[in-house]
Amino acid sequence: MKRDGVWRTSSRSGGSGECVEVAGFVDAVGVRDSKDRQGAELSFAAPSWTRFVAATRAGRFAPAPEPGATRPVPTEPGRHRAGLRIAGLVGA
Repeated sequence: MKRDGVWRTSSRSGGSGECVEVAGFVDAVGVRDSKDRQGAELSFAAPSWTRFVAATRAGRFAPAPEPGATRPVPTEPGRHRAGLRIAGLVGA
């Protein structure tokens, strides 16, 4: 992730307004609601953010399936089980 303080939204957010913006700073990663840019901002240590992104990509936060249903399998690297791509928010 770039450490330039520029807020970014995933290119896969779809413009539905239900997404967050992420910015890399020298010693932290900031997260805010894209609908409320003047509102609260969360700050995470970079290693914590990296672990969160890795867990999301691995599908650890996907909702539980309905009884009898199976979870969808990621179709390509960088997608978590719900199919939302978070690439572009962290450096490769």
